[in-house]
This record gives sequence, structure tokens and C-alpha cells, in this order.
Amino acid sequence: MKPAARDLLAGLALFAAAVLVLPLWPPLLGTADESYYLYEAKRLLGGEVLYREVFEITMPGSLWLMAAVYRVFGVDLAVARAAFAVVHGLTAVLLFTAARQLGVRTGLALLVGAAHLVIGQPAWPFASPHWLGSLCSAALLCALLACRPRRAPRAWLLPGIVLGLLIAITHQRAPAYLLGTLAVLAFDAFGGAGGHWRGLLARAAALAGGGALILVPVFAYLLATSGAEPVVRALVLYPLLHYRKSVPRVPWGLTTGITRGFADNTFPLLLRWLPPLVFLVVSARLAAALGRRDGAATRDAVVLLAMGGAAVASIAYFPDFIHIAFAAGVFLVAAADCAERLLRRLNAHAGWRRPAATAVAAVGLLALGWHWRATIVRNQALTPLRADTAFGRVAFANPLEPQLYARVNALLDADPRRLLFVYPTYAALYLTTGAHNPTPYQVMTKDYGGEEELAEIVAILERERPHVVVLVRPLVPGGTDAVTAYVDAHYAPTDGDPKLGQAVLVRRDS
Repeated sequence: MKPAARDLLAGLALFAAAVLVLPLWPPLLGTADESYYLYEAKRLLGGEVLYREVFEITMPGSLWLMAAVYRVFGVDLAVARAAFAVVHGLTAVLLFTAARQLGVRTGLALLVGAAHLVIGQPAWPFASPHWLGSLCSAALLCALLACRPRRAPRAWLLPGIVLGLLIAITHQRAPAYLLGTLAVLAFDAFGGAGGHWRGLLARAAALAGGGALILVPVFAYLLATSGAEPVVRALVLYPLLHYRKSVPRVPWGLTTGITRGFADNTFPLLLRWLPPLVFLVVSARLAAALGRRDGAATRDAVVLLAMGGAAVASIAYFPDFIHIAFAAGVFLVAAADCAERLLRRLNAHAGWRRPAATAVAAVGLLALGWHWRATIVRNQALTPLRADTAFGRVAFANPLEPQLYARVNALLDADPRRLLFVYPTYAALYLTTGAHNPTPYQVMTKDYGGEEELAEIVAILERERPHVVVLVRPLVPGGTDAVTAYVDAHYAPTDGDPKLGQAVLVRRDS
């Protein structure tokens, strides 16, 4: 079979594995970024204006994409998970492609895509914009590997387009990848293509042009619909003044805390040590390639180091094992490339070089497949409870959760508007009950935001007077603030309701 046909079949196999197997994960609705991301997309589908009526601190690309998916296939958790199965399938194919671009054999390159599905995705098995960022970073790696120094400068239009998409999805991670891309561009202009400013400027112009193709229409639309002040407040001022202060510093590869259970799905030690080990090995390869004056090997090492540095810098604000999984694609590709080169050196006899690589790939794929199946079966067993909700069939791990959902849903039936406010965050209830949040905020505290945001919430609650409020009091830093004080003054707990660390509060008649 020709290499191109073999690669096509391998890529299709990876994609099929993702779209067929990932929907088998239990439909446990994530209470962190998944639920408010999916709910915000639903609000946009209903006609609300982003940054003005729906507050969010990231660029709109991922929300627009999910709203479009909802419009075509319906507002349902199964739809969202299927969409992200496609995202993971595409990411696996792109990582496979990047490995093949580096000369890694098909079998070992398959391991790279499979490792993303079995080691990366289970670290955070939810529909999250972070995974769209991972998809874009994999596409950027492929685009940079394709932009060989001898190609025309216009080839840099493609990396520019990918960077534009990355910025449109997660602008907080994009600066690191932009710097990494510029490092590769500078190397091509001066180190790999004769060294002249004209080549640098031509490549930079193509890169900027590609980014502009995406970002100019995006910002034009935002300014026309949301206005400059809400966009600047949400995307610039809020992340700089509030968000960073609310995120605690954690050590590299952290596995403790509320995310500890997800560590059992994957290999946190591997995720922790893979980036530094890859940096060491690829740096040594770069030094050796420079000594041999091997231009192709030097550039490959430069691309891997630049994108690896970008990946680490992009998650430096919270580098737990989950965020490392978001950024791990380039390190999986680099590890496969190192393994390929090691096999070529160890196997001096061409007659058994291919069988050795094939054996490594076959054993690795079997091990990953066994672990994948065992992980999904275990997670299914951990979430035995199911309920049909306004957001489709949802799984629950805690038996009090469906009781809380049912009680809130019953209380909302008394209000034709079905207004619900959850504070500071438990956006899953908005989705499962089909309720509407009258405020722009799906998550907010006095530490996460500021007094201005809390005062706005209080004013809206006083004006709209939602019938039901769910107060997640343990998540309120410092015990009380303007919002909890207002709720305590105007709402009273109902007797016999399940608490689950929350108090279901109903508005008094007085």
C-alpha cells in the first residue's frame, strides 16, 4: 500500500475511534467550565448579545461554534459531547499528521493520535473551549512544519489563519503561540533561508494577513453588536484586573484538590514529566544538528522547541495536570519523533528495523486501547444515576444532585418566566431545568469580580425578583458579600429540600 493511502486509512481510523468511542463516556455535566460554556452558547442562540447581556472573559469563537451546533442539531448534552468528539478526532488526526511530517513511521505516529484520545482527553472529559485551543495548536504545529524555509513567503498565510482562529477562541493563550511562531519565522528568515530582512518582512506580512482574514471580521462584528466598552471590559480589563488575582498559584502537574478524581483517568506522572524530558532531548538534538549543519533537522528541533515553549507558557497561569493535558500534543509528537530516531540508531540492520517499530506501535496501541476501555467502564460505574432533563439525559454521581434538580425544577414551575439565579456558580442547573439567568454572569464572586459587578447583580435581582435562588454558600470567599447579604434578607430556605452544600431559597411573599 502506498504511504499516502496508508496515512489516509490511519487518520480515518483515529477519527472514527474518537467519534464512536468518546460518546460512550457517561453524560456527567461538568460543573466547572463545561456547564457555563454550554449555557452561554444557549443564551446566544436565544438572541442575547455577548459581552453586553452575557458576560464572558474569552473571545467568542467557541461560543459561536457551539451556538451554531445547537441551531443545527438541537440543545442537548449529547449533541455537545458529539461535537467535541469530532474536535478530539480532528486533533488526533492533526497530531498524527505532524508526526508524519517529521518522518515518524505510520505506526508510531498512530500512537501519538491515540495518546491524545487516551491520555489527554480523559484528564478533562468535558466539552470545553480549552480543547478547541488544543485543536488550533495542533493545526499550528502542522502549518509550521509545512512552511519549510525554501517555500515562498506566502506559505506563512496558513499559520496566520490558524493563529487568527486561536485568538478568536482563546486570546489568553494566543500570545505565547504568537511568540513561538515568530521565533520560527525569524529562524527561517535568518537561519534557514540566507538571512535577509526582506524575507523576514515578506513572511511577517503573510502571517499578519492570514490573521487579519479571521480577526478583522470578528472584531468588526463585535464592535457593531456589542460595542467597544463591553468588549474591552470583558476581554482586556477584567482578565488583567480581576481574573489573575482570583486564580491561585499551583505547582507544575498538581493532582490534588477537586480535580483529583480525574487523575485516575490518565497518567498524571507522565503528563508532569513529559514536557521537561522532551525539552532536554530535543535541545540536545538541536545542538547536534547545529554541529552537523543539518538544516532540516535543526529546523524541526526549532519548531518543536518553539511550540513546546509556547504550550508551557500558555498554561503557566494554572499548570495542573489537566492544563498540561490541554497543551500536551506537541510533546507527544516530539516524543514519537525522538523514539523514531532512537529506533533508527539502535536498529543497525535494515531487515528488522521496520518489524521493531511495528512491534512497539502494536504493543502501545493495545495497551492504550485496554486502558481506554477500562477508564470508560469505570466512569460509567461511578455515575449510575440518570435523569431526563431539559438538556437531555444527564448522569449524576451524587444521589442528592438529581433530588436538588427535581426540587428546583418543581419550584420553577410556579414562575412562568422560569427565572433562576445561582450564586456564585452552578450553571448546570440552568441547563437541566431550562431556566433563565436574569443576570449576565454565570460565575461571579467578590474575588472573581469586583464591587461593581456585585452591585449590578443585586440591582438585577431587585428588578427581576426571580422566584428561586440557589446559593452555593461554601464557594463564597469570606462567607458573605453584597449578593449573599441581599439573598439572606429577601429569601428564606424551604423546608425539607436537599442541600448538597447548597441552600435552595424561595422568594418571600412580603
